[in-house]
Amino acid sequence: MQAVASRGRCSTATLYRQWQGKPKLVVAALQHQRIQPVPAELDAHTGSLREALREMVRRVSRAAPPEHQFVAGLSHAFLGDPEPATAMHEQFTKPAAEIPKRIVDRAAARGEISPDNPAREFCHIMLVALGLTRPVLDGEEADEAYMLRLVDAVLLPSLRHPAPAES
Repeated sequence: MQAVASRGRCSTATLYRQWQGKPKLVVAALQHQRIQPVPAELDAHTGSLREALREMVRRVSRAAPPEHQFVAGLSHAFLGDPEPATAMHEQFTKPAAEIPKRIVDRAAARGEISPDNPAREFCHIMLVALGLTRPVLDGEEADEAYMLRLVDAVLLPSLRHPAPAES
């Protein structure tokens, strides 16, 4: 808060009076900046599930790792605070999740994958979650090569696998 106050040429008391604390200040900053780690034009239609997912990964990987680190840090910081967690969801995770969902929906509409494949539900979660958690779990960034391997080794086989019969 002191750094923000210095940069804004005001006192920390002014910041606390205006925003009642760090979480609300961060929410206001997110809403003002409309920072999006996933470029809006990323929803490229390539005509192929594999190529669309790979193009999405390429673009996200090149977008800027600092934004990914920023989102990961804020996500962790807001785990117990519903207001900034909701803002994070609306500003970052929801838009990021919509792109792979649309890619997978188009593949199902083309008949490339089964519309009732249960893996569809998890595709966006795997992409976003692994991108954000690999540095914590493996100590390495989820770079383009890693995410492309994820698409080919995990996502595509699970999306192309026939849905299991009900038992």
